[in-house]
Amino acid sequence: MRAFTSFVVSCWLVVLVAFALWGARWQLCAAVVVTLLSPKWLPKLVVAFRMRLLTSINSGPGSGEGLQVPNADINCAGFRALYRSKAAGGRSEGAGLSDLFWYFLSPGPEIHPEQIENGPFYDKVNAAMRQLLAIDSDRVNVLLAKYAERHVKNVSGVEVVRLRDWYMPLFAGFIHELIFGDEASDEVLTMLVRHASNVIETLKWCENRDMDARLAVTYYCLRRIREGALESILTDGTGLSEEELALLLSNGFFNTGIVQSSEAMMHATLALAQQHDVANALALENVSLDYCKGFVNECLRLWPLFSIAHRILTETSNCQQELERKQRRLCPVERWSVSTIQLTTPRVTTTLRS
Repeated sequence: MRAFTSFVVSCWLVVLVAFALWGARWQLCAAVVVTLLSPKWLPKLVVAFRMRLLTSINSGPGSGEGLQVPNADINCAGFRALYRSKAAGGRSEGAGLSDLFWYFLSPGPEIHPEQIENGPFYDKVNAAMRQLLAIDSDRVNVLLAKYAERHVKNVSGVEVVRLRDWYMPLFAGFIHELIFGDEASDEVLTMLVRHASNVIETLKWCENRDMDARLAVTYYCLRRIREGALESILTDGTGLSEEELALLLSNGFFNTGIVQSSEAMMHATLALAQQHDVANALALENVSLDYCKGFVNECLRLWPLFSIAHRILTETSNCQQELERKQRRLCPVERWSVSTIQLTTPRVTTTLRS
């Protein structure tokens, strides 16, 4: 996407130079005004282009009938009901957009929890993830506090940073010690951050894939597994090979884990900078755990980490029934703007936008 933006800007600069050379004063003035206003319209143009392209890929030959929600018939509540429906359990098979994501996530998309279809292999990966994440909360809190304090101490003077990238070394070190039980060297931290950064920048169409950087993390994880760095209780009974575990760690933890933790903290930091009363409340020693959880949940609600999530309907889904269940459970007086919507296409690829 950065390449596309650069192309648009380059073309526009050529137009400006042409106007200047031809002495077209009014056209030049108009072009300068449009250029100065570009921060207002250019990002929207780029995002709209990306959305249309992804939608066309997702609705292409072999992908089934594409449905983008929320839309005029299915509101945000309908989106949540459809996303929660067991009928929308398919993840990748038959979706052109998934094929694109597999390219972006390589190596190891076939073992990434977000990309595997339901079935025995998904159950294996799910069991391994549960065992790896079965960590004492006190240990998590201690490690987070240690790395956060260390990271903040490294700040000196005034510096312009990209918050997501600034948080990445913090979570790379935290996740490394959480998984392997020891601190990562500076060289390993740089390798982990480079890997995570390349994957997310590729997903945003801002970089080409750096396969050397990605494979370096996979081989590192494989070496640590063979050296016995993972406790046997974390790996016994999963049924995954050493190679599959290495791909799961490099993609699920040292890619998605680092990126999503960093992006979530970026949104939380910006929210705290704008909401001083919330920041002061969270800084109190006796702040309640419920208040902290509420702040995190509100940040995730306002700024979801995924702007697009695709699912494939593998059976009939009746949104109205789903909504009525939720209405009886949670919101007895809320009115839904959706009439009875029944999706019967066996393998419909749905682009679900939060």
